[in-house]
Amino acid sequence: MFYRFFASVGLSLVATATFATTLTVTTLTDYEPFTFGPTDPVLQEAVEPGADSASLRGYTWDVVREAFHAMDEPVSLNVVPWSRGVNMLENGGTSALFPTLKTETRMAAGYVFSENPVHSMEINVYVGADSEFNWDGDMATLSTALQGQRIGVRNGYSYGDWWSENSASLDASISATKSSLQNFRKLQAGRLDVIIGYDVPTSYELSKHGMTGLLRNAGRISIATEYLSAHTSSGGSEAVRIFDAGYAIIASNGTLDRIRLNWGQ
Repeated sequence: MFYRFFASVGLSLVATATFATTLTVTTLTDYEPFTFGPTDPVLQEAVEPGADSASLRGYTWDVVREAFHAMDEPVSLNVVPWSRGVNMLENGGTSALFPTLKTETRMAAGYVFSENPVHSMEINVYVGADSEFNWDGDMATLSTALQGQRIGVRNGYSYGDWWSENSASLDASISATKSSLQNFRKLQAGRLDVIIGYDVPTSYELSKHGMTGLLRNAGRISIATEYLSAHTSSGGSEAVRIFDAGYAIIASNGTLDRIRLNWGQ
């Protein structure tokens, strides 16, 4: 049974009471193949051990759900736009948020990360297939290579420590969109020169929309390993501790291997 956010205060209070004794875990949609499925931007749902979400799907959701359920922990699932999920975590509105890139900036801001990752991928520089953009792969020269470029990113996404430390000082135009597809279309229309993106979701989205030949990978910025995160504002370590203990169980009993095989990871 699932619960959506309602305008009615009374219904909201009922939903809140229902989830009061379980861990609240928050994620986003539109992040295929890791988390996707709900057609509405906001979803609240109780997922008991042995059950699955009515609409959320994805490799990373399977890993997180099975880890908590291995510890016999029900999950109060929130699916919200990413920026709202970050705000909820930082202000004590959820026990945990995933998938979250571990950065020095976030750790300094009170984030607590699981020991075990939920997935790993590359952060790459993408350009049009016929672009003359050239970068030698040396991080020391990336700022120079991006000079004057029109760069597309996803709103609210983190692209690692290099991007956090250098993006504000780049002599380039950076714009953020709500979806990868918007960036693809802007590049097609000649309104972007470069897209910064994660390799697995980028490849998945290109294939999904029949755009496989649109982009060329111009070089890797870093490896992005994402985790389940908690925050000092919400007690910090309990959700992470439970997840890591459950992860150890599913890694040893074959469940994690089954999930990886199912999603081709």
